[in-house]
Amino acid sequence: MSNVITFNGTAAPSWIVFEAPDTPAPERSLTLESVPGMPGAYLSGYTDGVRVFEFAVTVDASTIAEAIAREDLLIAWATTDAPAALILDADPTRIVFAMLDGGIDLAWIGTARRGTLRFVCPNPTRWAAVDTTTALDTTTDVSPFDTTVTNAGGAPTKPVFVLPFTAPATFARVSCGDSYVQIGSPVPVDATPFVPRTSILHDDCSSLTGWGTGTSGGAVAGTMATSGTNFSPKASGGSFGTGAGWHGPTIRKVLGSPVHDFDSTVRIGLDNLTPKGSMVYVSIYFLDAAHAIVAQMHLHDSSVSVARNTATFLVGSKVLLETTGTTKSTNYNDFAGFLWVTRVAGKWTVKVGRGDFATRYYVKTSTPWQETAETADIAEVEVRVAQHGTSPVTNTCLVSQFDVVSINAPADDDVPIIAVAGDTLTFDNAIGKIYRTAAGDASPEPYMEFFDFESDFFALPAGTPTVSVATDGTIVGATETHRDCWR
Repeated sequence: MSNVITFNGTAAPSWIVFEAPDTPAPERSLTLESVPGMPGAYLSGYTDGVRVFEFAVTVDASTIAEAIAREDLLIAWATTDAPAALILDADPTRIVFAMLDGGIDLAWIGTARRGTLRFVCPNPTRWAAVDTTTALDTTTDVSPFDTTVTNAGGAPTKPVFVLPFTAPATFARVSCGDSYVQIGSPVPVDATPFVPRTSILHDDCSSLTGWGTGTSGGAVAGTMATSGTNFSPKASGGSFGTGAGWHGPTIRKVLGSPVHDFDSTVRIGLDNLTPKGSMVYVSIYFLDAAHAIVAQMHLHDSSVSVARNTATFLVGSKVLLETTGTTKSTNYNDFAGFLWVTRVAGKWTVKVGRGDFATRYYVKTSTPWQETAETADIAEVEVRVAQHGTSPVTNTCLVSQFDVVSINAPADDDVPIIAVAGDTLTFDNAIGKIYRTAAGDASPEPYMEFFDFESDFFALPAGTPTVSVATDGTIVGATETHRDCWR
């Protein structure tokens, strides 16, 4: 074979010579149950084994010192902490995910080194090197819309459907054969669709238009500025001002209409690690029409000697959640994520999430708290960023998006609208989730609120199956994407 393979995104060095690998197909083990009086056995299941690649390799070198150095490079190239993509140069259209099994024991042959590399694929599936995407026709017929797709692999594969909406819908369903995934419900002829959530504020923090000076949080000083993508005193033209204690700018915006049942998501960045000793408060306040604080949430580091970003949420004087996270992956130092609060029928819930909105984030949620006396409607919101005295301040202390949504109560027979014009729903069968990218937003978020639990995520069979999209809305530009695979 060619003496080049690619592992973990890097081609093998040219001084490694590979012989054709021993690649037997994974073994299948049957689970058989003996039944008295029945000839043979009852097949109750089977298990496919791992896939193994064994390469005889020679490390060419002109001197013993060079051979030793190259063996170290080989070990670094072949060793990973998790299965990584392995591509044979002789078959570059297919990928497996493998991990080195055992050590690298090379024998001396003159100045060269010779031995065996054994790569094991815990998942024996072989994948195509690229995805296959098919445009779905959702305009020339009536719902459900059928499209034939091609799975050129020899095994089922899990598809991703992307449905961009140009008109409201109360439900959307994708299916293949008898398998389907659905969100929402069709509207009966005697029912009325209603909007369960109304956006009251969607601010991408690109402009301070509509924001005035706020009063919450203590000493108000300095100037809030926008970078074009976020609010921060560190943006050009901004400052914290001066003061002995906590001080900084506070800005206020009056909502278009007061809300009672609502939720709010605020995206925040706070790097408390650079420089050392940074102490900053990023605070969000929810006020009534008389400017009194109803609820507040903060991400802050107020410790001089240790980096410890903390998320704190209060309703009145009641602390609903105060947390620094728990593990290295979920602590809040060098934070990029969101703070979230909701009130429905007097029940408050808050959460903090850290991570990339487009892929994965780690969320900590409070125990719901039922208020004992009704709190006021939310009429105004404020953003405050403050430093303590002359303590060091990071360049990343910002708010990049502020959303407030009214949660509307339906009548008995109303059916909620689950998508509006500009929304995109993504049905990801590979990970078993539905995402919504809201109109005017660039980041998908998990959207399982209206999931039909009688449905289930599915795989496309090999061959040319027909997939269907059903909705009472209008979808333009829908796609189905999968990656062909082989056992």
